[in-house]
Amino acid sequence: MDAFARRIALWRILAHAPEPVLVRALAERLGVSKHTVQRDLDALTRAGVPVQEKRAGQAIRYVIREPFRETP
Repeated sequence: MDAFARRIALWRILAHAPEPVLVRALAERLGVSKHTVQRDLDALTRAGVPVQEKRAGQAIRYVIREPFRETP
């Protein structure tokens, strides 16, 4: 899987996840290293995808946050 396809898959995983997902779980699911997942998450963030990091101790989880919506 090339980087573009992997990043789209990562986006879909996070968009449909009911709760934040561990980097390790993302790496296992995509068959890549945790460092590759981190680089892909950084690339998605730079591209404007609303990726949010949740930390609990040393565990880092990621989720796609709701897009900002203005209220009338």
